[in-house]
Amino acid sequence: MTQNTITVPMAARKAGVIVTYLYQLLASGKLKGEKVDGRWVIDETDFQRWQSTHKFYRKAKEEQ
Repeated sequence: MTQNTITVPMAARKAGVIVTYLYQLLASGKLKGEKVDGRWVIDETDFQRWQSTHKFYRKAKEEQ
């Protein structure tokens, strides 16, 4: 993974979802991530790609 990573709590805040949801996506492989020192980190590019296709995120952006 590149140095441009974000933590799961940071990603959850950006996406407006709960942390548990992102952990479920990571565990299922629907969101790419990697464990570093026992914690999940997500590549910023992969997160942005997921975010752009995530239906809840798209809806929230459209309502703004």
